[in-house]
Parts: sequence; structure tokens; C-alpha cells
Amino acid sequence: MRTAEAAPSASRALVSRNRVTSALAAALAAAGIYAAFSGHTADDEAFEKRLARAEARIASDPSDIKALYESGQLKFLKGPSAYAAAAADFERAREGGLSEPKLFYYLGAVYQGLGLYDFAGDEYRRYLNNSPGDLDTRLSLAKIAYLKGDYAAAESMYAELASARPRDPVVLENQALAAWKNESAWAEPLAALRALGETPAGRADFVEGIIIHGSGDHARAAELLARAAASPDAGADLPDIWRRLADSRRRLKDDEGTMAALRSLLLLEPGDREASALLSRLEKAAARKKKK
Repeated sequence: MRTAEAAPSASRALVSRNRVTSALAAALAAAGIYAAFSGHTADDEAFEKRLARAEARIASDPSDIKALYESGQLKFLKGPSAYAAAAADFERAREGGLSEPKLFYYLGAVYQGLGLYDFAGDEYRRYLNNSPGDLDTRLSLAKIAYLKGDYAAAESMYAELASARPRDPVVLENQALAAWKNESAWAEPLAALRALGETPAGRADFVEGIIIHGSGDHARAAELLARAAASPDAGADLPDIWRRLADSRRRLKDDEGTMAALRSLLLLEPGDREASALLSRLEKAAARKKKK
């Protein structure tokens, strides 16, 4: 059974987008528009009316950089399907002479969401020229380095962040993953993560489970991943946890444990055909054994 390539801070993948979305939502709320992180709005009609007004202003005056900027913000809030349109509005606003430092950050966020990592990195660095201490942007740059496969740069960036924020669990778990991918020492940031308390310790089990699973020590990986699955902070990582746990248990020839993990995975992702097919094969084999 295939398992996903480890990504930096799996359940934290939306941290950057949520922070910038939160900032945008706060600004829009002042104007009576309330937006949720999911891309849907608490008042969809008001949201769409505001977007329609911005687009009408652009149609009337294509050089209206404030309308272009507002339209880009609103489209960003609509989610990934509107990122390309948001980027186009932001770029037109910049070409028109908009002087707004936050524009660089929004462009970085949409380009990152579109998978255009080089463009995103350029925009984030421009933003850091104005706000050099911005944690969210520095985290995003480190994540981009990781996603591009530049693990040495990612590890260096996360280590620098950890020096400034030694008790930040997001930084520590990403530092450990980057160090592992860079074939460097990953145990120290995980130890620091565990020392922060029960919830971060659950995160440490998950991250170490990924690392140990990748190393081939499936007995230890199964132990760590089972603990991670029981953690109340597992959240969005649960499908990945169950998938890796099923794989480790299968390699250990623990059919009952594998089936239990697959059933838990399929409760969360019923459309996973590979997991469903494997579970079906194992259940049929178990039924045949009982008949003998």
C-alpha cells in the first residue's frame, strides 16, 4: 500500500493561509462582510455583492487599483479555485502603481497555493524587506524550500526560526521533518517538542512515526502511529496516520491490525480505492481461514 510523501507539518499546512485569511476577514468584517476559513462566507449574499461591486468598478475603470486590490482579496477568500483570478487582480493593481506592502504577502500566498513556488518565494522575500520579523512569511519560505526538495535550506530556515522561537511547536515539528529529509539530526527538535506537554507530545509521536516508518522499522513505527492516532490533536492528520499505520502493520503481517487501521481510514476517506481493495482482500483471506 502506497503512503504519501511526508509533507512539512501536515495538519499545519493551512497555517499560512489561515493567518492571511484571518487578516483579510478582519478587514472585510469592518465593512460588514464575514468570511470563514473554508472559503465560504457567513453572509454569502453580502460577500458576493461586495465582489460584484468591486468588479463593476473595475469594468468602469480598469485602472482602479483599489478595486483591483479589493477584488483580489475577496477572490483569495473564495479559496484555491479563485487563486489564479486573485493573482491576476493583484498583479494588475501592482502594475497600476499600488503601494501596499501587504500585497507582496497576498501574492506569495496565492502563488504558493498555485504551486508556483519560485514566484511565491520572490513575493515573500519582498514582503520581508518591509516586515523582516514576520513569522508566518518566514515559515512559508521554509515550507517552499521543503516542497522544492531543498531540504538543507529548509532545515536551516527552521533551525533559525527555532532559535528565535524555541517553544513554537509548529516550528519544531517542521524542523524535525526537514532535518530528517536532509539526513541530519532530527531527534533534538522532537525532544523539545515532547517537552512542551501532552498535545505537542502527540504531534511528536506523529512526526517520529513518519520518520521511523520511512526508515523501515515498522514495529516502532506502528507503536508511535497508534499513539498518534489516539491523540486528541491528530485532527486532519488522521487519514495519513491510519494509512501509514496500516502499511506498517501489513509489513509486520498483522492482518487484524491492518484491517482495523484500514477501516478507520475508510471512515474518513471512503473513496480511497486502494485501501478499500486491500481491506477486501484481507477480509476474504480471513474468512477463508475461518472456514478451514
